[in-house]
Amino acid sequence: MLTAISLSLFVTIVGLVNVQCASSEDPNVTYVELFRHGVTAYQKEQWISCINYFARAVDDYKFYKKATSSCRRKCHGESGNQTIVTNLEDIENRFFETGIKHTLCLIKCRKATLQGRTTAYVPEIDEAMENLVPYDYLQLCYFKHGTPDRAATAAYTFLQANPGHETMQTNLKFYLSKEGKATQEDLKNTESREYQELYKEGIAAYEKKNYQAVKDKMEQGLEAYLGEEENCRVMCEGSFDQDNMQPDLYIAVANHMTFALKSRLRCAPRLQKFDASISSEGMVARFYLYLVRAYLELDQVQEACHAVESYLLFVPKDLSMLDARKKLKNNNEAKDEWFTPRPEALRYYQRERTEKNLLDFVEKEFAYLVEQHKEAKKPEQSKKDSKMGEMEKKTSKTQSA
Repeated sequence: MLTAISLSLFVTIVGLVNVQCASSEDPNVTYVELFRHGVTAYQKEQWISCINYFARAVDDYKFYKKATSSCRRKCHGESGNQTIVTNLEDIENRFFETGIKHTLCLIKCRKATLQGRTTAYVPEIDEAMENLVPYDYLQLCYFKHGTPDRAATAAYTFLQANPGHETMQTNLKFYLSKEGKATQEDLKNTESREYQELYKEGIAAYEKKNYQAVKDKMEQGLEAYLGEEENCRVMCEGSFDQDNMQPDLYIAVANHMTFALKSRLRCAPRLQKFDASISSEGMVARFYLYLVRAYLELDQVQEACHAVESYLLFVPKDLSMLDARKKLKNNNEAKDEWFTPRPEALRYYQRERTEKNLLDFVEKEFAYLVEQHKEAKKPEQSKKDSKMGEMEKKTSKTQSA
């Protein structure tokens, strides 16, 4: 009995068109089409095709994200190093000049790496790919195909992005109970990122009291994480649906910037889903927490001071860390100038605070304008309602006659 197995379908199914096998080398076939065909194959119980389409969709999405984020990061770097055409004091035209040069860079880079493939934005499918929904389909398609080991791996991978999914947790236990070679220890997250593996290795080293390894793994993991979050952030610079509006220039710019801002602030929570214990502090703070512990154990006072101050940027009321800072300040080796956050920590903190403040401002001010608009519409609406009521009365009399 497969009473435990159920699949959450939340992506709208669209019509099927003829496609060839997917490949990053074919610009005419993208993860969007492959995802849709995978859903159709699933509905038709074509398990091999289901596996094929979703596996290829995952591969193509990785290719697309890597190529796109690489281009965007490259162009961000180049736009600040080019000769300036506009007047230095002309802020408005400087803004547009930077945008134009950035656009030219992106067009050239996309032509070289994406080979002219479509970049049509389908928000539902992009969100599904980010939430590892293909693995939701794959776990059942693999099981129906008779490979419970692979079904278990797909279910386990899906749970890394959706840790509270009770049905999938039940499915995973079910797959592991079937005849096969897979055990809980054998399970691997096929979507694991470098920073996740380094973080886990750092934790394992800490449990073994290998503090040099903790330091090495956490430093490498922090660098890898910051790079991964930057990739996520630049992926927020894509197109979005403006509800068929044709807004003025600055309204269009503000709408798009707000969309990107909200998306960027979702990157950190999304990247730390793999470990539920991180949510209260944040991934960056967690790296600094273990770096503090490692540097203290290694008696590297200067590095410990910088790590303590970096951690306290994100968790300023942590009593154990405040105590660690106090002890360090009483250390005769410690110098006052060492009690400063590391540069990358300060940049990250200031950027996060600025973006949250900006988004708070947008939501507060625009919510106020929306309410004002509603209030202004009420008298007009009342008049319309009154006229409609009179019309209904006239119509009623006519009909009764």
